[in-house]
Amino acid sequence: MSQDKLINIFNKMVGYLDVHSGAIQALATVILVAITFYYSFLTKQAVKEATNTRKDARLPIIRVGINGPNSAISSGNIIEKYVSFQLKNVGYGIARSITISISDKHPVVIRSLDTDKEWVGSKIILKDEEIDKIDSLPSDQKIITVSYKDIFSREIKTIAHFENTHQEEWPTFTVTDWELILPA
Repeated sequence: MSQDKLINIFNKMVGYLDVHSGAIQALATVILVAITFYYSFLTKQAVKEATNTRKDARLPIIRVGINGPNSAISSGNIIEKYVSFQLKNVGYGIARSITISISDKHPVVIRSLDTDKEWVGSKIILKDEEIDKIDSLPSDQKIITVSYKDIFSREIKTIAHFENTHQEEWPTFTVTDWELILPA
């Protein structure tokens, strides 16, 4: 190709661009707007993921234990049998508004449990019939439910399954496993 042909082709291209510059500029603007919307969508997703990661980094995880039934003599010289719970927050956030129940009965409420803190207590007095009723439940119904909230007010549950290890005249309850139900 000669130099004159190249210059002629170049002049035709520039002439075409000059004639259609408005349409080309409008097309470029539409493409840039589409790219901007796409990047804003990606940025929104990244911010959402960062927020969820920050929340999950402060998630409390409560480990559950059960002790009992034990017996004690009350003020009226009556032998009472009771069950007590042990909770430990093994997560990285404060657990608030904690409710503990054994086989969906006898709820106990605790205000909060800080990170790496243990709570032992709440003796639940049980009559012999109640202990027998809990003892006779099928394995899948022998559960301790601990419901609580994190600092972002998300609902979390720990479900602990327990078994009977019969000793002496009444059963002894022992946690066999537990599962954590996280917020959606």
